[in-house]
Amino acid sequence: MTTQSNTDQNKQDKTQSDNKLAVDFSHRLSATQTADGTSIIDTIGLMTDRALGVLQLLSIQFDGTGDSRLSDALMCGAIDAVLQEVEDIKATVSAFAQAEHAKGQVQS
Repeated sequence: MTTQSNTDQNKQDKTQSDNKLAVDFSHRLSATQTADGTSIIDTIGLMTDRALGVLQLLSIQFDGTGDSRLSDALMCGAIDAVLQEVEDIKATVSAFAQAEHAKGQVQS
């Protein structure tokens, strides 16, 4: 690659990184605040409660006591919601751990 090609590629890479979607998901986190931010315990608790609630509602579909059955599309959507919630939990814990690690490095 020539120097001009490298420069063009760097500009393209920067443009692509500048175009990343930055969505504020703070509305999905706990409103409980501590001295140093949102309580991770309350946040994860709410997230797991949402996932467990959906799974409880879904389980009724398979225990034979329900009068009617949800469509496969609705059940698939509910399962996907739980999967996404679990991914959100993983991302939240990871972000919290990174923030705690960064705080430790700043204090050192």
